[in-house]
Amino acid sequence: MNINQLRDREVLHLKNTLKRSVRLCKAIWEERDTISAIKEALDAEDLIYVGQLWNELDYSVQKLLITAPSKGGVFTTEERKIVTSVWEVSEQDLNPTTDR
Repeated sequence: MNINQLRDREVLHLKNTLKRSVRLCKAIWEERDTISAIKEALDAEDLIYVGQLWNELDYSVQKLLITAPSKGGVFTTEERKIVTSVWEVSEQDLNPTTDR
């Protein structure tokens, strides 16, 4: 692999990282009320309500919002553990092109 190919790979990686960051910021902005309600429910240790709120979100948004705090995510590591424990992923979520 020559230097140009390495540079092109790095540029592509940086572009993809930037695009994901933009999608994450958009999801945080659009779901700010839900995020706030989830954090309040987490503070109150109301896991049933956390699950209801979380599982009402689109799967694509869930995948963005579960981003680690070190990568710009809004939930702490401990909050992420709790959210993932109540996360209900369906077959349709995993295979969105599959007809029902």
